[in-house]
Amino acid sequence: MADDDTLRSRLIGRNPQSFEQAYLDHFSRVRNFLRVSLGNAAAGDDLAQDTFLQLWMRPDRFDPSRSNLRTYLLGIARKKAADWWRHHRPDAVKSVEVGAVHFEIAAHRFEPGDGNIVPLMPKLASLKMQPFTYVPGKTLEIPIEGGGTLTLRGEVVDHQPKIAWGLPLEPCPGQLLMRSPVLVQGDQVIADLAGGSATAGDDSQILINSGEAGEFRIGLRQFPGSVEGEVNWGQLKFKLDGKDYLLTAGAPICGGEQPQKVWVSLTPSKDKRVSIGSRWVGSK
Repeated sequence: MADDDTLRSRLIGRNPQSFEQAYLDHFSRVRNFLRVSLGNAAAGDDLAQDTFLQLWMRPDRFDPSRSNLRTYLLGIARKKAADWWRHHRPDAVKSVEVGAVHFEIAAHRFEPGDGNIVPLMPKLASLKMQPFTYVPGKTLEIPIEGGGTLTLRGEVVDHQPKIAWGLPLEPCPGQLLMRSPVLVQGDQVIADLAGGSATAGDDSQILINSGEAGEFRIGLRQFPGSVEGEVNWGQLKFKLDGKDYLLTAGAPICGGEQPQKVWVSLTPSKDKRVSIGSRWVGSK
């Protein structure tokens, strides 16, 4: 395998074999990062393609003296994820109309053997979003393109349902949720916790051990040594010791109105393993 300096020179020279090798080496990693960051596989696949298109169009921006190619590509992907989150919000919102929920949906039936979704992306992207209003206790029927009808019936509750391993789909007000977070300082990924999750309330904190950088503690209320951070859906931004940090998660981090204020600290850690967890700190 060519070193990064040689690879950069070949990419600048528009060498297709070098680009193909970079794609094979790193595409899966970039795509998985984006799928987790966005919580949206289709959008993640699209942005992964855009990330490699940027590499092909501007290979001169890759500087091997600052980072390796994988870190550089993840940096591009992180920025594209941030742009995506700025333009997207959860589709369903509670209405003032006696608990009714307004939302939009574009539905398509997949045939057995569709296999790779990538060839279907243009068709899926062209599906028209249709508005619906669901009233608790009544039945809502949604036609599925290509056959059948989706029938919804149930009640709107004041808490989120939970997925198999006990975490809510989204955090409730007064709750922190970290699902598959990735922590970046500058253009360096310092903690990649794909598959890891933790939750905390007003009386607890989420702990992220980044290994070499130390242990980050994140809470909903201020605590000794902490600085203010801002959560906006699936992203947390904060600054410590003059360094800018961005944490991107695979789901909204805080429940309720956005953006929200949280508090973050960094302490040295003897444990060099990258991990995520939570701890109880007591009530007010």
